[in-house]
Amino acid sequence: MAHNRPRGGPPAPQKPTLDGLPEHLLQIIVEMIYEDSQRFVPIDRREFLSIESFPPVPPDTSTLSSFRLVCTQFSELGLPYQFGRVTTRFSWQGFQRLDKISSCSRAAKCTRRFIYMVPYFFVEGRQQLTELFQQHRPRNISPNETNTLHVRNEHQRALVSSRDDVRSLTRAFKAFTALQHVQLNPVLDTAMVHLLNFLENGQIQAGGLGHLVQLKWAPACRHGLYSLGQALATSDSKCNKISIPAMDQEAALALCSTRVPPLSTFAHNLTSLILQFATADAESLSRLTPYFGRFLSRTTNLEAIHIGFPMSQPLDVRLEDVFHGIKWPRLRALGIQAWRLAPQEIIGIARRHRKTLRGLRLREVLLKEGRWSDILQMLRNEMGLLEWVSLRRIDYASHFDNVQAGQGFEIGDEDDEPDHQAFGLMNIDASSSDEENDAESEGQGDDEAPAVAGEGEGSGDDSGVSNEGSDHNPVADQLDLPLSSGSTAARPLEPSSASANGLGDNGVAVAGRQTTKAWEVWVTAGSAH
Repeated sequence: MAHNRPRGGPPAPQKPTLDGLPEHLLQIIVEMIYEDSQRFVPIDRREFLSIESFPPVPPDTSTLSSFRLVCTQFSELGLPYQFGRVTTRFSWQGFQRLDKISSCSRAAKCTRRFIYMVPYFFVEGRQQLTELFQQHRPRNISPNETNTLHVRNEHQRALVSSRDDVRSLTRAFKAFTALQHVQLNPVLDTAMVHLLNFLENGQIQAGGLGHLVQLKWAPACRHGLYSLGQALATSDSKCNKISIPAMDQEAALALCSTRVPPLSTFAHNLTSLILQFATADAESLSRLTPYFGRFLSRTTNLEAIHIGFPMSQPLDVRLEDVFHGIKWPRLRALGIQAWRLAPQEIIGIARRHRKTLRGLRLREVLLKEGRWSDILQMLRNEMGLLEWVSLRRIDYASHFDNVQAGQGFEIGDEDDEPDHQAFGLMNIDASSSDEENDAESEGQGDDEAPAVAGEGEGSGDDSGVSNEGSDHNPVADQLDLPLSSGSTAARPLEPSSASANGLGDNGVAVAGRQTTKAWEVWVTAGSAH
């Protein structure tokens, strides 16, 4: 017999539920569940151009997927977080997943950023993997990895010849009506890493094994860019931000030499362009010079631009050979990395944009002549809108060369976070299959698609994980540590001091990160007035 409470008695206590919470509180819960460090931030923030902001791996969405399965309300609330960023690998499985997402109208409308992961391509001797393994029997490559490499080889050939990749990308970009940002990244799985190590092994006889097999990034970069350019142009996408953190110079030259370069058709729409070259070769870059001029002259709406090279190969090419004296009327953030420059080159491009520029990144720039203090004095005096400046690992070219020649390449400070492999970004996929590591979501509707890494509507691109001393640390613009005893600046700088004479710049070497932090604060303290 059921025990009913007496009439008029107190109501039975009810268990608290999430259903009654206001939506803004539920959204806070979602943001705590989905710990994506890649938040959307304004284009002129210090984080935006930082190379550390490119994630080596996408965030895990498995917990978010489980959250969305609770009820319809949670499913709708988590949708823009789960599909705000779509990551697709160049593989049959990757494009099948992409097709599912683009056919799901509710998910596709949430996608604001697309990251295209392209593995190194097999080029010379792509038919001779079997011969390579039979002749040399590499001990560091397991039988399972051998099978994986054969599958990768065949899939690459089939995808390139069928053009299914272009068709899938085009369908996706048509469906991604809110797409803003497209990024091309290289990726290597464990089997490819082992093969590269084997091919580059110093014990192999002179000439290597290139007559049998080669695995290279240049053709992969070229094909990836060409496919993205065709898909963006054909789909009439409104994408306005392009990031290529591993640009290959030969790939760029090959693409620019075509009748209609793949990225030229929507140059006018670009508000952000990030090009980090994988290598720095002055001769090949000189052949790109006229193409830089033609392309950049069309980017009239540009608000942020970064062009950089590897720290180990600072480029000795005039700045205007790339920038061609172009003045962007809306430019708010400018980044250059690993160049050998004269002071007037930096001063010239800064002065050209003094009425709009709010952020300036001079990472790993080496002065061939003059003094850093002259540049800093100009920035403090003339750049009235400048809110931040990044001077990480700047130095003098002669000092850099002496250290490199005497000790090998050991430039850096103890509080510097390590650069990612090779050129600031390398994605290593530990999986030996074509399956990506994204979580699957059952969803609440017929048009649900598999879960992929995503960003929410209120988040922004390119803010990385905060590290002490990094460009995207929340306190990176503050100087709260004393200068080291070995610094050429003997005491902390007074921001109110208007003269650069007290910067401790000896014109020979830059003392280290604590010194450049102090210089950054001094420059912006002056521009704030």
